[in-house]
Amino acid sequence: MTLTLRSLQFEPGSPIPARFDHDRGDLSPALTWDGVPRGTAGLVLLVDDPDAPVEGSFVHWVLSNIDPARQGIAEGEVPAEATAGANGFGRPGYLGPAPPPGDGPHRYIFRLLAVDQPVPLKGLPSYQDVESAVTGHILAEARLTGNLPAVAQPCVLPAARPSVFASIPSRQSWPRAGLSVGERNSPARASR
Repeated sequence: MTLTLRSLQFEPGSPIPARFDHDRGDLSPALTWDGVPRGTAGLVLLVDDPDAPVEGSFVHWVLSNIDPARQGIAEGEVPAEATAGANGFGRPGYLGPAPPPGDGPHRYIFRLLAVDQPVPLKGLPSYQDVESAVTGHILAEARLTGNLPAVAQPCVLPAARPSVFASIPSRQSWPRAGLSVGERNSPARASR
């Protein structure tokens, strides 16, 4: 049997619903899986955005040592037995999608790894720390990719500029009837 990963909230390759984004509180979507191979000592969940405008990718969630008897994670749940790793803000927990305005489409890759030994990391391990710790111990991997379409650039009005009318002389400085601007300001005119 093959390890498979699904979400009840979005189909593979389709948009992740807005209620799971960063602006709405970082609620994690429900995930289900099956096909965990025999000999699995723990599961690892890694979520990142390879399209983020940062070097490498932006980390959205790191969980290790998830009980292999589990068949999923409920919406908003953090499994009590799991070891949380550092997200892209350096804190534990799920970070919902939040691509910068004006960016193109983003993919969010959920990776579920079945490993043959517990992940021996303490503290708040990074995505890379967990990935390195499980290298050579992965029995199976399942992926689920959600996306977010391009985010429109917000409409930004230009900064206040002086009015084009500011360059027009005031009515008091207009030439009087019969006199040109040059005549009105000439020394001969001033002596009249």
